[in-house]
Amino acid sequence: MNRATQWGQATNADAFAKTWAVVITKRSKAFSEIEDDEATSRYAIKFLFSMAVVCVVIELPVAAVLGFKYQSSTYLISSVMTNFVLWIAYAAIAHFCLTLVGGKATLTTSVAIYCFISAFFPIAAILQLPYAKYALILLKGPDQSFSKLLLPEWDRDFFMAFLAGLAGTIVLICAMVIAFRVLAHCHSLSGKQTAVAAFLYVVALVAFVIAVGLPLQHLILVAFS
Repeated sequence: MNRATQWGQATNADAFAKTWAVVITKRSKAFSEIEDDEATSRYAIKFLFSMAVVCVVIELPVAAVLGFKYQSSTYLISSVMTNFVLWIAYAAIAHFCLTLVGGKATLTTSVAIYCFISAFFPIAAILQLPYAKYALILLKGPDQSFSKLLLPEWDRDFFMAFLAGLAGTIVLICAMVIAFRVLAHCHSLSGKQTAVAAFLYVVALVAFVIAVGLPLQHLILVAFS
């Protein structure tokens, strides 16, 4: 595969599929030839958006079963944009933490790498499907319906769904680790600098998810339930 196809001089479905395959199979090695230019940055944003769309499509059957207004174009757009904006925010947080300890790469490079790492999104979404109904209801709010759903259920079905959700979460964590390792290399950081930046990132990311990510998802689910 040539670099023009891999990193985005084309933006059709075939190019997205090839980029997805490269990132999944090569992981951190996939970024050895990535360039910090406008064309790559634009393509990275489009690729992230496509992954966000795919994930929402994967979750539609669960949304339908739970009674969310999945037919609404507003619901679909809101869900896609939430995933899109949150992942861009995670990239910006990572970049800020890396620059605090002496990182030298540009923000566009950091964001582009995170965008391409979103190739792991669909895999995580598929793995998390059995647990998605529990997660969506929990995000909506711990009301009586959630209590009825969750209290009797450390049975086999719930346990298997929990393991599936855990597997999907591990995939996302691995994706973030890959992205952070690539970013540390791009920022020309030493091992100690990378460790400090990673600690700062975990603290900042947890704070952001609690303060912004979860409330935002909660608002969307309540609005379209």
